[in-house]
Amino acid sequence: MDPKQQINEYMDILAEGNYFNGCVLASHKGKVILNEGYGLSSYQYAIENTPITKFHIWSLTKSFTAAAILLLHQQKKLNLFDMIHTYINDFPAEKGVTIHHLLSHSSGVADFTFSPEYWEKFMRLPSRLEKSMNWY
Repeated sequence: MDPKQQINEYMDILAEGNYFNGCVLASHKGKVILNEGYGLSSYQYAIENTPITKFHIWSLTKSFTAAAILLLHQQKKLNLFDMIHTYINDFPAEKGVTIHHLLSHSSGVADFTFSPEYWEKFMRLPSRLEKSMNWY
């Protein structure tokens, strides 16, 4: 069995069992051997994933942002103990939150995404920082 068929059969099994929804790009020595979408990108509208489906990357950006901040700190372009309102104008200065607080999840800023109200009322709507900070 060729590699494309092996990967495709394996991914089909995962997708049919709802264990995987996404896209797979597999290559070997610079040659694409598989570029397929599996499962649904929208259960609500029964839209299947394709090789060109665009995905929200959600919290994946947190680790890249943290790495970029640490590089800026290493280059002495910012200090981890700088107040965050120095960089985010609308952030309330009285909260005394530093970059370090945000990176170490010790800022005291509530994780409002755990509120059922967030998913019902706010998740897909544009929101200013001040509104997001104060609604919870």
